[in-house]
Parts: sequence; C-alpha cells; structure tokens
Amino acid sequence: MLQKKLILDSETKIDLIEIEKITYITVDSFSSEIHLADGTKCHSSKTLRFFESSLPDTFFFRINRNTIANLSHIENINKLSRQIQIKGDILCISTRQLRSLANHLKQISVR
Repeated sequence: MLQKKLILDSETKIDLIEIEKITYITVDSFSSEIHLADGTKCHSSKTLRFFESSLPDTFFFRINRNTIANLSHIENINKLSRQIQIKGDILCISTRQLRSLANHLKQISVR
C-alpha cells in the first residue's frame, strides 16, 4: 500500500520507505539522513520542510531545527537534560519544542 510509504525520487533511483520504520530524520547542510528501525540509513537531498509536509503529524514531531522524530519510537524523554532516546540514540530537543511535545503527546495519548 503506497499511502503508508514515503517515496523519495532521486536522479538514479526511487526509494519507497515504510513510514512506520522511520525512527527519525536529521539534516546536515544540504543532505537529509533518514534513520530506520533496523539501524540502516537512507540519504536524500530533500529538506526537513518536505518531510514535515509529507509525514503524518500525529506520528512525527520536529524536536529541533535539524531533527524530526517518530513519536512511536521514542523510548523516553529526559526533561532536565532535554534529551530523547530512540533505539539507543540520544537526540537533543529544544526548550520550546519540549513544551510543545509534552502538549502534543497529551493530545494524542490514549486515556
């Protein structure tokens, strides 16, 4: 089913990535790195703004200027050090986004 896949078209190939397997996406200069649950990485020239508009906001959240995280893969959030753990990786979250993330999680959580 294509609607559950992220389609990345480049000059040499087209990658179809299952959305639920994406743990987080980082950007550095002009290259994005898509981290997957199995530990592999894909590279793309797409911007974070492209990924924000392409991915469902109920599952993905921009935690800082350079990173979008998949909320379903977050293992824990340390509010004091402003760090998020995903599959053993530690990611920093900005102060402003920490507050927004807490509110966002409250809105989508099951009560």
